[in-house]
Amino acid sequence: MANVRKKISELTALTSASLDTTIVGVDNGTTYKIELDTLADAVTSRVNILDRNRLSSLESVTSSFETKGRSVISSSAQITGLGFISSSTTIPTGTISSSAQITSFGFISSSATIPAGTISSSAQITTLGFISSSTDITSLNSFTSSQSSLNTAFTNGISARLQTSSFNEYTASQSTSSLVNRLNAIESVSGSWITESETGSLQTSITNLNTFTASVSTASLVTSISNLNSATSSYLTSLSGAISSSSQLTSSFDTRYVASGSISAVPAGTISGSAQITAFGFISSSTTIDTGSLVTTSSFNSYTASLNAFSSSLSVTANSSTKILDAYYTNAAAWSGSYSGNGGTVKVEANFALYSTSIGTKTFTLFRNGIAVDSGSFYFNNTGVHATMPTLYYIGTNETGTNTYSVGHNAVSDAGDSCNIVVTETFNTLNAGLISGSSQLTSAFPSKTTGTWSVPAGASTQSFTVEAGASYTMWVNGNIPNGIITWNATVTTANTNVPVVGSQHGWYYTAGNALVLTSMPDQITGTNGSIVTTPTSYAPNTSNVFKFGITNNSGTSQTINYGYIKLS
Repeated sequence: MANVRKKISELTALTSASLDTTIVGVDNGTTYKIELDTLADAVTSRVNILDRNRLSSLESVTSSFETKGRSVISSSAQITGLGFISSSTTIPTGTISSSAQITSFGFISSSATIPAGTISSSAQITTLGFISSSTDITSLNSFTSSQSSLNTAFTNGISARLQTSSFNEYTASQSTSSLVNRLNAIESVSGSWITESETGSLQTSITNLNTFTASVSTASLVTSISNLNSATSSYLTSLSGAISSSSQLTSSFDTRYVASGSISAVPAGTISGSAQITAFGFISSSTTIDTGSLVTTSSFNSYTASLNAFSSSLSVTANSSTKILDAYYTNAAAWSGSYSGNGGTVKVEANFALYSTSIGTKTFTLFRNGIAVDSGSFYFNNTGVHATMPTLYYIGTNETGTNTYSVGHNAVSDAGDSCNIVVTETFNTLNAGLISGSSQLTSAFPSKTTGTWSVPAGASTQSFTVEAGASYTMWVNGNIPNGIITWNATVTTANTNVPVVGSQHGWYYTAGNALVLTSMPDQITGTNGSIVTTPTSYAPNTSNVFKFGITNNSGTSQTINYGYIKLS
């Protein structure tokens, strides 16, 4: 057959094909032929490669997926908290729930007239090259028809090649172990079970544990437990803190606690026998007592009698006794009387008689200014019989002013009953010239007064004041690092408007210069061995105030001491 050039559209269509059919193709201007059998093998290989690649990609992606998704939304209840509205919720103001709410923003509803320029159908875009359903597509149909015939032939060839038997042959040639391994890998990611590697390590741990416990001697454990029981059986199980033996004292406390028989050497200074005290004059049982050297009762009485005589010579006791009440029953609720004390010690005695109309115990009380100070009771075993009651007493010291003493009772008194209250006041006075208290000594000796100044940094004036009209010895003393000032004086003051007679001396440490004495009191005058008459007055009228100029260069506040002794 002669070669005739034909267009593809002029070629005879192939309605069926076998594996021996040869297909002609053009690739980049070069014409090739290929048998359908070869083409089918190539397509199958390509499909297998693509399938494997897609399976690998899928496994790579799904291996990182969670089997149980977190934050997966499975119902509307999970998104209402994000602002979404459920069907049962009242829609908040401003929420868009239908097209009627957005027409005011330019959106068009189905009933509105469409504004000019709005694209509402395909007729408006055919001028732009888009094809509407009314366009003639005959040429396109012819082309697609020819392509359909080719596709059919190709499909038939592929189908004949890709029969079940050939597919089975392919799958049989594939390694199922690799697929199983892939599935296992997916299950290990998606499952929560322990893997084989983990169970292997667990089995190893259990094996090690078994090995260790097998090496432990149960006999040694039993022995240890027995020893523990033996030790704890002797422990004190109650009375926490109780001392149950001397060892608790001697081991935990000092050597004052000594366990008998457990310490061979007695600590120094401990008296353990009479032999240690006979050297101080104490008598042991084996010593013969010289009775002639003992003080007898008669000689002791003579001594105490002499003391009494001496004490009597030191003081004089004066007593004054006053009966403030001596009366019979006067229909009053109680017997009473008053006494004015003079600063001494008073002793009040109340004696009275009562009777009772019934058998039993009756009570009675002594009052001082309405306050009970003594009480008693008496049992009447007869009725209507008058009886003297036990005496009531009160003793008070340094009694001054007028005080009322009275007797009250719950018995019966009549004209046959009486009461007397006696007050005795005692004064003890010392003979002239005897010292009875420290005030008698301090008044005869000079009194000392001391104080301190808190001197601030920089220059300041400090002072102290004494009583005018007396003689004094005075001093000022300050001593800090790199700073010392001292001053003393002996003066006699008179009126505050005249000078003070005396002498004074002052000094400070110039090398350190931390404290500087810049001035001394200016009211002191006098010359040793001479009489002075000037000045005739002291204008400030404060000659009893002694002032000092002090400069503190230390930078901080410092304490300076001063003092004086009143000589007269």
